[in-house]
Amino acid sequence: MSKHFFLPHPANNKRLDVRLDSTHKIQFYGLNNVYPQEQEQVRLASPLIKSSTEILEDFINGTGWEDNNDMIVNELGDTVQDVLNLLSLDYAKFNGFALHINFNGTGEIESIQNIPFEYCRLGLPDDKGIVSNIVVSNNWEQDPDKLPQGTVIDTTTYSIYNPLAASSELIGGNTTGQVLYFAGLEKDKYPLTTFDAIINTGETDSAIQLYERNNVKKGFHGTTIFKYPGKLETEEDKNELKKTIDTINGPHAPGILAIAIDEDFTSDLLENIDSSSDDSLFDATLTSVLNRVLQTYKLPPALLGISPAGAVFSQAAYLESFTVFNVITRNRRDKVSRIMNSLTELWFEGSFNVGRILENQFNIQGGTTQEVSDKVTTTGAAIEGAEEQPVEQGGIPIEQTPESEERVETEGRSPEELQSQANLRGSVGGVQGILEIQSSVAAGTTPYPAALVLLQEVYGFTEQIARDLLGEEKDIQLEPTEDA
Repeated sequence: MSKHFFLPHPANNKRLDVRLDSTHKIQFYGLNNVYPQEQEQVRLASPLIKSSTEILEDFINGTGWEDNNDMIVNELGDTVQDVLNLLSLDYAKFNGFALHINFNGTGEIESIQNIPFEYCRLGLPDDKGIVSNIVVSNNWEQDPDKLPQGTVIDTTTYSIYNPLAASSELIGGNTTGQVLYFAGLEKDKYPLTTFDAIINTGETDSAIQLYERNNVKKGFHGTTIFKYPGKLETEEDKNELKKTIDTINGPHAPGILAIAIDEDFTSDLLENIDSSSDDSLFDATLTSVLNRVLQTYKLPPALLGISPAGAVFSQAAYLESFTVFNVITRNRRDKVSRIMNSLTELWFEGSFNVGRILENQFNIQGGTTQEVSDKVTTTGAAIEGAEEQPVEQGGIPIEQTPESEERVETEGRSPEELQSQANLRGSVGGVQGILEIQSSVAAGTTPYPAALVLLQEVYGFTEQIARDLLGEEKDIQLEPTEDA
């Protein structure tokens, strides 16, 4: 006798579903082809993710190009700086950007224009999996209120950027230009957003706000149930009641809920249910959400206006965070610089070099009402009102402070050891390690003294600087056991 085993259907663990659409000759960007549009709505509803992407955008954009910021590059009047501003936002949100490139008859570039990344879809691949076209529409979501044509998807197809084919395409009648589609190292694939891994965290962040809002509107009270005698004669009535009861849960829970009861019910028709909200649970959830966002973006908390527990904001602490994130985001700036400079080599008026993206400037007002003009460059960040600081190899500045407050411990250490520690402090991995140590101390998983030793012995910081990085040591109160 045979046995049949009924197993659950395996879950679809794909983070991004892609299928082919022969109607518009594209690959779907997500299950419903609106992955970037849906992700953007979550981002806009989450204060933490929205702020983090805007900070990342600001550091990608830096303080603009080294040269030719005001050079106009298309008929709309956009300058090179305008193009950088727009693509930096897309790169910070979607891990990619797109540029429309127009050529003249000799294969020279005569215009460069940003295309919102969420408008772009990969064309159908050939037998070898190579994509040759980008299909653009500004209404993939078919929003009836967005455009006069309503839900109609109006598309334009462009060849993927290939300057060697530009002249032959023009001769063949293709006057639409090409699209430079950048989505990281993997070609012919859609990128995940920078916050894809924490999309649930973003929704949690948004929901917490709704709970807070509704608690305030209801005066921090629970729910009142109004019972009315009646019968549920049809299945539709029962389903309707079930839907009503279900709404008692979640951030949109109403202040009053009405339900049906037996006609012979004689008890109170009003029943108050105390709020089950526990502020400590909300605080713990919010802390977890915050830490997850900071870890995903490798973002120093000070840039979000958050100081470690017990620490006080200072110019030095903010500068340290500013410099750290300049190091972390440098790779993104370099990629954009290389791409833009490759385009300018084909500019129809002759090559113009946009140079590189200057790193963000950290401007500090001097101690008097008159602005101090002294400037110093630390990994590209200009600081006003600060004394000159030498920069050790690895990018982290050594501040000119009294010997008792020096940032780096040099006594008893060989030049090789000092150099190794300097390289670690200036590396992305070293910066991430410092952030993880701070997070683990704040969470109570790493003892404060152990973290001090790590920062001193591994990174070479003085004890005072190590304490400044960690904030004040907190006493850990252990809950008494039942036997105590």
